[in-house]
Order: sequence, then C-alpha cells, then structure tokens
Amino acid sequence: MLVTNNDKVGKWFMYKVNGQVKRCQIPGMTTVELPDLISSVQIIKNQYDLKVAHINSFLNRGLDGDFTSVPTSDSIPTSSNATVQAWIDKIELDGYSYPSQSKVNVYTAAFDYADTQGLTSQFQLLCCFNVNDRNVMKIPFIHSGGALKRLEEVVYQGNGLIFYANEGFTTSNGTDMGYFRTNWVESVDASTPMLNNTSLGGYVLDQSVNTSGNIGGTISSDYTNSTQLIPKYSPASTTAVLIQSLGNILAPTTNFVGDGHIYSTLYNDTLTLYIDGVSVGNISSPPDGVSDLQDCIGTIEVDGDVTDTNTEYKLAIYYRTVGNINTTHLNTFINMLML
Repeated sequence: MLVTNNDKVGKWFMYKVNGQVKRCQIPGMTTVELPDLISSVQIIKNQYDLKVAHINSFLNRGLDGDFTSVPTSDSIPTSSNATVQAWIDKIELDGYSYPSQSKVNVYTAAFDYADTQGLTSQFQLLCCFNVNDRNVMKIPFIHSGGALKRLEEVVYQGNGLIFYANEGFTTSNGTDMGYFRTNWVESVDASTPMLNNTSLGGYVLDQSVNTSGNIGGTISSDYTNSTQLIPKYSPASTTAVLIQSLGNILAPTTNFVGDGHIYSTLYNDTLTLYIDGVSVGNISSPPDGVSDLQDCIGTIEVDGDVTDTNTEYKLAIYYRTVGNINTTHLNTFINMLML
C-alpha cells in the first residue's frame, strides 16, 4: 500500500501486521510503499491504540489523519464471483496476505462452474489450504455458521501443524503436531438437517504407502455417532481406504497412493466412497442422529484428545455438503480448485 505524509514535517506512521505494531518514519510531503500494509484495517487510527503500543512521545506523531493511504494496483486481487470476493474481503478484514490475482482467477473459474451446476448452495463448510499464507488457511470460503466464523488452529505439540505454501498442511512430522477445529457443529450450523443427505471430502497430496490418518470429521466419546474420512494404504492387506460413518466402516480394496480427491456420500441409507470421481464401494448405513460436536480437520477429537492423525500426506481441501450432490460435478469442481 502507498502511504503519503500530508504534513510538511516528518512523522511516524503506525500500523499492525499479524497483531504486532510496526512504525515507519515518513518525511514530509512524501509517499512511500509499505508492502506488508495490505489493508486499511491494519492502520492505527486513534490515540488509545498508540498509547497502548508506544511511549507518550509518539502520541501526536502518527495519527492516521496526517496521512493518505492508497492500495497499490497489484496488492488487492478482485473476483467477479460473489463467493470468492467475499473470501477476499474476509482476508482484508483479518489483515492477512492476499493470494495472487492469478490464484484468485483459478478460484473464480471454479466457483463460476459450481454456481452454474448448483453446487455452491450445497456446501456447508469449504476450506482451501492450498494458499499462500498460513493464516489464510483459517478463513473458509464457505461456513454455514456465518461470515465471521474462522477455523481455530490447535497447537498440540511443538510448533503445531506444518504448512506448505500453495499446497496445504500436514498435522505431524514426528516433532510438531497440530490440526484445525472448524467451529462448525452440524446440530447448530447446518442450514438443513443432513442425516441422509450429506457428503464429506478432501483433496490429499503425497499420500504414501506408509501413511494413514484422518482427513477430518467428528466422533462422539462413545463412538456411536461419527463421521470420519480416513485415507489408508496398507501393504500387508487389501484395505486402502477406510470410511467410518455413523458407526459403519467401508473398507474397499482400491489402492490409494499419491494425489487425489477422496469423498463419501450418505444418501438413502447408503454410504458410498469415491476416489477421483469413481465409486469404489458402498455399504448400508442408516443414520442414527445429528452430531452436536464440531468437525476437526487433520484428526478427530475424542474427549479432548486426538486420534488418527495424518502423519505424512498434505491436506489441500476439506468440505461438508448437504443434499444429494452430483458427484461428477463435485469432483470436477474440487479438481478445478487444485489447478
């Protein structure tokens, strides 16, 4: 962002980056560019904020009224799609780094397709982790609980989850471990009862023969009511992917290694598993209730502890939907998000 000091004398300009106060001395009648100032929300505009952050000698030297701030032409991407633009607005509100315009264009094309196919309204929760900034992972594209809902990063051990820019995250490297709580609870946040009309999915990168672990979901303490998605490859058996949904386990023989879109649907008492748009098995699975626990991503919490942590693969996307979704269109859309 470009900042101009409108006074004839040099003054301090104050702003925040990720919660930390920064200051820049700008000569009189001079314009400077501050690359880490990406939103007007970051600017400290009143004396109370300055008094908290700085000694009294700065109180009359850095008020926003002395300055004019203008976004640089390439600092704020835009989208013609309402869902994507709303997501950009949330990034601005939170003061995090924007993705590139080219990345926004990818998301725009994907959501334009989803809108055309009637998919967008079926998403209750949609999180993309293949972004440029660790903090941006906390901002969901869609959260049926409201525009102010964010993911909560849980540092379980060491430095928490491991972030890979423009790819996603993994929950553990043996030393560090973390995951996300979604602040999304089916019984509270779902726009309509899901029960027999729901799906859960994710896009996984670098799934290897030695890894298994939870993409995400929720589970009750007595294990009687659960919705989980677990990619699993076991060289010692034919089980490749496990889906546990509402007490039932689906274990097809299709191997899953590498990158791909894994998702399951529950419709008309039938649980079906898909890998990259192809059904690989189904099982009778009548629902037995609506969950009153929040979804977690990268693991499952049971009585405050975690289980089935993903240990090596990267998770790029996580979502929940409602309704009898078109699985072909869904797979196309998720793969468009990954371009």
